[in-house]
Amino acid sequence: MNLRPLNLFDMPLAGPHMIEASAGTGKTWTITGLYTRLVIEHGLRVPEILVVTFTEAATAELRDRIRGRLAEVLESFEGDEALDPFCQTLLDQHRERRPEIIRRLQRAIASLDEAAIHTIHAFCQRVLVQSAFESGADFGMEILSDIGPVLDEIAADFWREQVYPADSAYTEYLLKSKASPEEWLRVVYGYLGQPLLHTVALPPLPDSHALAAALPHTLTRYQQLWLENAASIRPMLLEMSAKKELKQTSYKPEQLEKVFLLIDDHIASNGGWQDIDSKELGKLSSSKLASGTAKTGTPPSHAFFDAVEELAGLISDLSGICQLKEKHALAELRRRCDSELPERLARRQQLSFNDLLLRVWQGLQDGDRLTTAIRRRYKAALIDEFQDTDGIQYDIFSHVFSDGNTPLFLVGDPKQAIYSFRGADIHAYHQAEKLVEAKESLDTNQRSVPHLVTAVNTLFLRPKEAFVDPHVSFTAVHAASKARPELHIAGEDGISAPFRFQLLPEPEQVSEKGVQISWSKEAANSLAAQITAAEIEKLLSGVARMSGAGVDKAISGGDIAVLVPDRFRAKTMQDALSARGIASVLRVRDSVWESQEARDLYSVLAAIAEPANQGLLRAALISTLLGSNAADLLRLEISGWDNISDAFAHWKKTWQAQGFIPMFREWLEYQGLDGRNVAQRLLSLVDGERRLTNLLQLAELLQAHKATGLEQHLAWFSRQSRNAGDEALLRLESDEDRVRIVTLHASKGLEYPIVFCPFLWDGRLLGRQSKSVRFHADKQAWLDLGSEDLDQHKALGQREAFEEKLRLLYVGLTRARNRCYVVWGNVGLKDNRGYTISDGLAQSALAWLLHPVKSETDDPLEAQKEQLKSYDHPTLLADISQLCIDQPAVFAIQDAPKGRLGLKAEPSEPLLFKPYHGKTLYPTWRVASFSGLTSSQRHHATEGPDHDSQSSAPEISTERSIFSFPEREAAATVAGTCLHAILEEWDWQNIDALNLEVSRQLERHGIPSHWLEVVSQMVQNTVGAALDGNALRLRDIPASARVAEMEFTYAVGHCKSASLIAALQHYSLPTEFKQAAQQLDFFHINGFLRGFIDLVFEYQGAYYVLDYKSNWLGNSIGDYHQLIPAMAQHHYYLQYLIYSAAVRRFLHQRLPHFSDDQFGGVYYLFMRGMGEQNGQSGVYFNRPSMELLDQIEAALMGDRVHK
Repeated sequence: MNLRPLNLFDMPLAGPHMIEASAGTGKTWTITGLYTRLVIEHGLRVPEILVVTFTEAATAELRDRIRGRLAEVLESFEGDEALDPFCQTLLDQHRERRPEIIRRLQRAIASLDEAAIHTIHAFCQRVLVQSAFESGADFGMEILSDIGPVLDEIAADFWREQVYPADSAYTEYLLKSKASPEEWLRVVYGYLGQPLLHTVALPPLPDSHALAAALPHTLTRYQQLWLENAASIRPMLLEMSAKKELKQTSYKPEQLEKVFLLIDDHIASNGGWQDIDSKELGKLSSSKLASGTAKTGTPPSHAFFDAVEELAGLISDLSGICQLKEKHALAELRRRCDSELPERLARRQQLSFNDLLLRVWQGLQDGDRLTTAIRRRYKAALIDEFQDTDGIQYDIFSHVFSDGNTPLFLVGDPKQAIYSFRGADIHAYHQAEKLVEAKESLDTNQRSVPHLVTAVNTLFLRPKEAFVDPHVSFTAVHAASKARPELHIAGEDGISAPFRFQLLPEPEQVSEKGVQISWSKEAANSLAAQITAAEIEKLLSGVARMSGAGVDKAISGGDIAVLVPDRFRAKTMQDALSARGIASVLRVRDSVWESQEARDLYSVLAAIAEPANQGLLRAALISTLLGSNAADLLRLEISGWDNISDAFAHWKKTWQAQGFIPMFREWLEYQGLDGRNVAQRLLSLVDGERRLTNLLQLAELLQAHKATGLEQHLAWFSRQSRNAGDEALLRLESDEDRVRIVTLHASKGLEYPIVFCPFLWDGRLLGRQSKSVRFHADKQAWLDLGSEDLDQHKALGQREAFEEKLRLLYVGLTRARNRCYVVWGNVGLKDNRGYTISDGLAQSALAWLLHPVKSETDDPLEAQKEQLKSYDHPTLLADISQLCIDQPAVFAIQDAPKGRLGLKAEPSEPLLFKPYHGKTLYPTWRVASFSGLTSSQRHHATEGPDHDSQSSAPEISTERSIFSFPEREAAATVAGTCLHAILEEWDWQNIDALNLEVSRQLERHGIPSHWLEVVSQMVQNTVGAALDGNALRLRDIPASARVAEMEFTYAVGHCKSASLIAALQHYSLPTEFKQAAQQLDFFHINGFLRGFIDLVFEYQGAYYVLDYKSNWLGNSIGDYHQLIPAMAQHHYYLQYLIYSAAVRRFLHQRLPHFSDDQFGGVYYLFMRGMGEQNGQSGVYFNRPSMELLDQIEAALMGDRVHK
């Protein structure tokens, strides 16, 4: 499309206009000028002129700039003397109408508070309010900023619909792939609320029931055949390999041994079909062995190979179907969210921000009433940053203002369209170009010094298509002729080129073929940051000054910006500056929920919520917020844990009783193990102000959230990284005289005297492993979630991503006023095998400009990679050197500074360690647990709730029952924890809430939802069985008469296993218990014994200890009648004696009138065998004698004095 220079004073104030405002050419100045002309020449009132921009900050700036411009023009007309050339031109054109124009300007300034200067969302909200009847909008709707909880509800409901009725093969696939409602929602989240984004059709789903039904039998047959025949199969294949009868590419002896080991591990762990490495296992299939047999050999034959063939084929087919099922589910979830979110919000009298746009858009589609109402209200419109619009927004503006008469000014720059990740669509901009015959352009750069303007012009005119996209052209701009401060650096004589290349050192490594091995991205990241930091250090040393146009000052940190692609490189850059003592401030559009402080605060709050969990306490203590280290934790093991636990328990009570902020303030003042409070600890760090700012912002957000309890608060906290809105964007700490570190995206619209771009060599684009892609075809936007044409569509998506990278590059290179530094070098062109690394220099946008493709191509990205294959450091340097030779006043090469770059590490002698073969050393003082007493390995077991693990996994079964839960031993430990959690969290009297609690805990513990009915029945059986064969049922015990997960810490003094064994031999206990006790062999314990009792309850004046066991003892109720062997095998007799001794002591201390007669005894409940109709199956009861408990206590106390 033709571009003609804009003449602000001659442009007709009627019909549509597109104004292309290149970087630094005065876009805001132009908008304020047009606004002023509409007031002066058309006599429009302020509320009749619509101005739309895309951020709240931009609306505030525009409002201030318009107010200032109107005031300047009014002053010029009132005094008949212009303040600047703009005012002079208007005064010359309209001097004869001065009185009328003065009245119009006065009226406009007086009513500027009524100005219609809005973001697109605010504009749509006003339309819905002011034109409620025409738009069909409801009155009094609340705007909801956080739609995350509602989307979570929809995703959870959808998940249940998809997963509960699913076959076991699909649920195992989902479990292995770590699918969840949250993960599915994360995948589709960026595609929601976009009705113009069409979904590519997926292949139809085949029926998988027959395959799923065949899987258990096929898997069992494969396992049985291996167990029966492995002893003959192994030597047969190894012998064939040794004789070279099997091809050595896949069947070397070590490769076969790897396959054998995989099979053994899979069968030993009772793994499912998703645990099979089908590629490796497939080597032993009949067909693969046949093709892998050398010409001199005979293909081996065995029923096992046929079973592998069948299993591998079944796995391949099932994997494809399961993957396709998940793709269909994702597509349906997207549709479901889009349809149900507005409905659920409407029922709550709420709207999301996106609903504002969609309701106006839909209202405009439904007839002319809303269009007419908006046109009556607004007589002109100026749309700022129009390149960042999307299809919905463009439809709204074109419907309302495309009548051919209404003044419509679409102001933007397609070269700066960089926000596709927010839904912006440059194709909507291209569509709008059809509204006008020609575009006006602003062609004078007011920002940069002339040679810097020349540098950008030169670079973007090098390739034939500067932005690859033929619809986005580059036209050179001119530098404004005006006085401006100039940068002067001591030692740079004569004309100092403002665009400077900082070259990475030449890589010294070469491959075996003599090819230069490029810098890896990791090494280049570090080197680029250090090179940049070294140059900044030089500039801040006093050698650089700004002078001219009334300015004369040394360069300070506030004059310098470092532009980075993401927050990870921002941190790398900040660390490099900090290492040189240079203060910096981050300007990244990141959520505070993504910060390290968020992760650390979550650890602290999780520990406060569960102060008895030492694992959580340790995680909290070693966070940066509390600053402990390993030595501190070791000292706590000796003494101090009680104080720590008490402190966290106190904060929990404060949180529950008074709310979050009172607790937070107390915690903030807590003197840690290093004697400092949290604020003092953070501020002692180099970036302490940033960290403390983050922490306080997090506290404010947590306080603002209305949660019903600690668990809800933490759950909300954990999902904020996905759902956070603008209120969670990182706040700025003080930035006085600090170097700014800014992401390229966040730098748009900003300018700095000196700009560094250290990472423009990064060519990362859309990943090849991505499972979805957004692209354009046939003038429409498309989403492919995994169609048969996904690879083809990925190529289209990659091209669009590359085009946007070029536009982002343009943004970065146009931020500087006086100087721009770019780091360049051989990054990722060749690895140690001589292959091009896909996301290195070969895909970088700057390479497109510096090393332009020499031939025309339909695939520019591949052409660039192909051309750069032959490049190394010298050839890269040659292209850049030619630029500097051609324009020495514009470009210059600056070698890496010498000194502290850390380019090489001095070689050092390897450290040699002599192996230690002496006795194992154990701590003389420790906190032990029951598992530590019964483990012959004498390890220091982790303290925590004693949730039993199964002694053996249920046998392979195709039926789901109490006896087969769970399918695999890998899930057995988790199953016990899950059952305990249900019994702890569920209100035993509320049977209606059981399924919901079971569902929640199954999901939380990663257990497939198809076990819901089985687990619910098991729990009901447990609480409904008559424990005493009569009336004692758990469901009848009120919550006030029971304590779950009762923690105890028992003082122990040099307790030895022999002492406990002796104590047990002299009392009436089953022979199995006494024999099992002989196996006890633990190192003496001096310190504390710590444990958690599943349940302590009171019934008819007596107190009982109870423990739940999910152990599998067999597949029939009869297997759960004789429980003494299981009690002996796991040393549960010792566990209940220790628990009884601890509870007895506790009751004597807390209840003044407690007598031993009130200790009722111990119940151990083996849940699989229990039921209301099963009598006392699964129930073990014993009331140990008080004399035995005295002896147990004495053995535990050892040489301690019992007080």
